[in-house]
Amino acid sequence: MMKGFVWIRYELKNMLADVKVVGLLFSVPLLLLFLFGYVLAPYFVEDRQFEKIDLALINQDNSQETKMMIQHFLNNEYVKRSVGLTQLHEEGARQMLADDKVSAVIIIPEGFSRDIERGINTPVTVLGNPTRPLQAALVRTLMESGADMVTAAQSGVNTIYTYMAKAGVSQEELQSAFRESVLQFTLQTLNRQEMWEKTSVSLYGDVSMQQYYLVTIGIIFVLCNGLVGVRMGTSDSRLLERRLRSQGIGSFQFVIVRWMTLSIFVAIPYFYYFGILAWMMRDSYQGEISYLLIMSLVFPLTVSALFTTVFTILRKMATINLVSFVLIIGMSVVGGTIIPLAYLPLWVEKFQYISLNYWLAQAILSSFFNGDGFWTSLIVLNVCFISLLSITVTLQQRRVV
Repeated sequence: MMKGFVWIRYELKNMLADVKVVGLLFSVPLLLLFLFGYVLAPYFVEDRQFEKIDLALINQDNSQETKMMIQHFLNNEYVKRSVGLTQLHEEGARQMLADDKVSAVIIIPEGFSRDIERGINTPVTVLGNPTRPLQAALVRTLMESGADMVTAAQSGVNTIYTYMAKAGVSQEELQSAFRESVLQFTLQTLNRQEMWEKTSVSLYGDVSMQQYYLVTIGIIFVLCNGLVGVRMGTSDSRLLERRLRSQGIGSFQFVIVRWMTLSIFVAIPYFYYFGILAWMMRDSYQGEISYLLIMSLVFPLTVSALFTTVFTILRKMATINLVSFVLIIGMSVVGGTIIPLAYLPLWVEKFQYISLNYWLAQAILSSFFNGDGFWTSLIVLNVCFISLLSITVTLQQRRVV
C-alpha cells in the first residue's frame, strides 16, 4: 500500500513539475469562457422576440369607430412586440410593398364601420409580399381568423337585437345597444391574445444554448487534459514501473495506481472549470448539490479510466495521441456535444448512447439545472469506468505473462 502511495506522489510530482502544464490547466478554462462569451454574446438574451412583421395600413374609412378600433389594436402589448404598423396613403403603401419594406398591405374599405353596424361583413383587402411568403400567409390567416370571429360576434349581436326588439325596447335605445355591442365584440376580437401565443422549441432540451455549450466545452477541455496527463512523465513512469514490479507490485495494483494518479490530475481542471461555471450559473442553478458532489467524484474517475485503458493498450505515444484525438472528436460529434444531434443525420443519433460525452453531458446538465435522467447517466458512467478498468487489468496481466 505504501509503495502505491509513493508511486502516486511521484507521478503527480512529475505531472505538475512542468510550469507550462500548470499554466495550461489554469489559463485555458478562462480563455474558453472568454471566447465563448464573446462569440455567443448576442444569444445570451433569453427573452428575444422573433422578428417583427412590418405592415402598411390604408384606412379608407376615416370614421371615429374605425380609428378607435385601430388604436385599440395598436395598444395591445402582444401586437406591439410582434407587428410594426405604418398608416399611410395607398400609393405610398403599394410602393413600400414593391420595395420589400413590408410583409403585407391591409386596406380598410370605405364604409367599413357603417357596414359592421348593419351586420354586413365587408371584406378587408390584404396584399401579400411574394418575397416574404411565410409572413404574408400569417397576416392573411390572422385577418381571416379575425373576420370569422367578427361574423360569429355579429350573429350573437343580431340575436340580442331581435330579442330586445320583441321586448318592445325603443328604437333609439335599440340602436344604441346595437352599436355598443358591435363595438365591444369587435374590440374583443382585436384584443384577443391567444393568436400571439409564443411556443419555443429548443434544440438543447430544457437548458439554454449558452448553458449547454458551457457544459459541453468543459467536458471536452477535461478530456483533453486527460490526454495531457497520460503524456506527462511517460518515460520516467515506465522506469519506475519496472522497479516497483521487481519489488512485487502486481498488475491490479499497477492499474489502480495509474488510474488514481490520473484521476487526481484530471480533477484539477475539472474543479477549476466547473467551479467557475457554478459561480457563473449561480442565479440559474436548479439542480441538486448532492448530484454535483457525486459527479465531482465520478467524472474524473471515468475520464481517467478511459485514458488508462488507452495507455495500456497502446504503448507508443504517437499512437496514443492519434487514437485519443479520434476518440475525443468522435465521441463529441456522436454525443452531440459539438453540434446538437438535431442538426445531424438521423443515423448519428443511433450511436449517441455509445458516446461517453453524451452521458457525461447528461449527468452534468442534470446536476446543474434539473434532476431528470441523472441516475440513469450515473449508472451508465459507473458501468463504463468499471468495465474499462476490468479490461485494463486483464490486458495488463496478459502482457506481464
